[in-house]
Amino acid sequence: MFISACGARCIVLLYISATGLYICRNIRKVFICILIFVVYNSISFGKSLAGLYLTHKDTLGGQSIVEIFEYKNKYYIYGVKNLESDSTFFNCSNKPENSRNVVGAVFGYDYVENSKGELVNGTIHNLYNCKTYYGKIIPKKNGNIEFVGSLDSHYWFSRAYEWKPLPPNQVEEYNNYRQPMDKLIEFIKQSGITNNF
Repeated sequence: MFISACGARCIVLLYISATGLYICRNIRKVFICILIFVVYNSISFGKSLAGLYLTHKDTLGGQSIVEIFEYKNKYYIYGVKNLESDSTFFNCSNKPENSRNVVGAVFGYDYVENSKGELVNGTIHNLYNCKTYYGKIIPKKNGNIEFVGSLDSHYWFSRAYEWKPLPPNQVEEYNNYRQPMDKLIEFIKQSGITNNF
């Protein structure tokens, strides 16, 4: 009787040890999978979306080079150079003296980066119809971004346009057209679109 009870205990202990070892191995595998997933996402989407982009064709005002820039943990977008016209002006007031060139004008405000590497909660100010829209920017696997504007915050009534980042040699070409940060900040303050200043 004593031997069989002892043998039973040994069998139970061996079973528990084997089960524990099996669970530990699986936990290790799960941990490694999670680690690989996190590293892959940080490599894929960890890079900043700030930089120069070529906008989509057939856009109102013409295809352009734009810059996404970061200021105080928020992202903004402005027109660097219009590729189809030298001077396109907008005026969101009834005063003719308030006409301003689209180049150098900030039109994307207050985007914040989420855990997926997307820029969300932005405001798009359409310089041609003077209306504002909800905005977000989604990085794509091909390296491009999707610039999304919407009538509603749930993005049920939205449009998306694909923008391409400029390669380094073209970035150098358009560096002379970039606006100084103090000028952009002044534009943002005067716009009345954001309350973050």
